[in-house]
Amino acid sequence: MFKIFSRKVRKDKRKDYKVLFMDENELSYKIIGAAIEIHKTIGPGLLESAYENALAFDLRNLGFNVKQQVAMPFIYKGIKQDVGYRIDLLVNNKVIIEVNQSKS
Repeated sequence: MFKIFSRKVRKDKRKDYKVLFMDENELSYKIIGAAIEIHKTIGPGLLESAYENALAFDLRNLGFNVKQQVAMPFIYKGIKQDVGYRIDLLVNNKVIIEVNQSKS
């Protein structure tokens, strides 16, 4: 359903102060937890866009910086190719998530 490709904590007064300074392992753990919660809540069978938007919503509510449908350049032999790759979700500029629909 979801594929995840893979700073030290600075305290401040906010409850979710750790979110911006998590390393990739901590970040991945939280993302997987959110994905599992979505799967438990809405189950299989929806379009990828539904899961992508639900996950982006939940991650933003957890305090993460989430960008959707980010253009990704493809460079071959030093030449930028116009192939239109898109990253489904980019979390805190550290973790790329590719949302895939699973068949049940």
